Amino acid sequence: MGKYLVELDSFAGQKHGEWQIDFASFNVTACRTAAMYFFYKGRQYYTEHFGKAVVKLHKFLKEKNELPPERFRTDLTPLELRELGRKGEYYHVNEVEDKIDVCVVHRKFDFDKYFSLNDFEQQKMILDEIHAGMLLLAEHFGWDKKPLEISYQKCVEKNLIFQWTAISPKFSRNKQFSGEIFCDCLRYEIQTFAIIRDKNNNEIKRQLIDILSGFNYERLFPSDILEITKGKTKWENNDFVLFSKKGKEIARIKM
Repeated sequence: MGKYLVELDSFAGQKHGEWQIDFASFNVTACRTAAMYFFYKGRQYYTEHFGKAVVKLHKFLKEKNELPPERFRTDLTPLELRELGRKGEYYHVNEVEDKIDVCVVHRKFDFDKYFSLNDFEQQKMILDEIHAGMLLLAEHFGWDKKPLEISYQKCVEKNLIFQWTAISPKFSRNKQFSGEIFCDCLRYEIQTFAIIRDKNNNEIKRQLIDILSGFNYERLFPSDILEITKGKTKWENNDFVLFSKKGKEIARIKM
C-alpha cells in the first residue's frame, strides 16, 4: 500500500570548530516553519516508502566533487566518519539520504545572511529552504510536487501565520453560545485558547488555556499538545469545559 508522510522536520547541522550559532532559537524556528509547511499541504502526501522527511541546513557543505576520496570509502570506522562530519566533509550539497522510514536532504544555508534579517525575513528564508529541499526530495523519489507548491503558496498568502481551530465549535444547550479550541503557533511557542461566540458568531470571550514553549525541547511540534487538540468539549450549564481524551478536565470557561 505504501506510506504517507506523517512528519516533516528541519534543523541546523552540527557546529563545526569554533563556529557557533544560537542553535536553540534557530531550531525552534525551523521546526515551527516545517510544521506550518506540513500543515498547509492539506491532504495526505504519498511518499511510497517514507513516513518522515528532514531538511537539514548546514553552514559548511561542499559540492560532491570537492569531498575527500575517503568520504566514499566503506571501510571507515564510526570514529573516522564522525571526524569527517566534524570537519563538514561528510555530506555534500543537496545530498539525499534514504534511512528506511526517514529521508533526509542536506542543504547549504547562509547563516550569516539569516542573522542579518528581521524576524519575518528569517522565517521566510527558512521556508524557502524547506520548500526547495522538499522539491529536491520529490524530484529524487518521484513524488507529486503540486501539493508542495500549494503548501508553499498558502504559507506565503497567510504571511507565515500558523493558526488553526483544533476542536470545532460546540453549541450550548440553549443555542445562545458556541465554544471552540483555537491554537496559535507563534515563532517560539504555541498558545491555546478557548473561544466563546454568541449565536451570531461574534467572539465574546477568549481565554488562554496553555502555552507550550519550544525552548523546552529546541523543537515546536503541534503534536506536543495532542492532549488538548485530541480532547473533547462539552457545555455544563453555563460552563464550557475541555477534557482530555481520557476524560481529565483540562480547562473550564465560565460565562
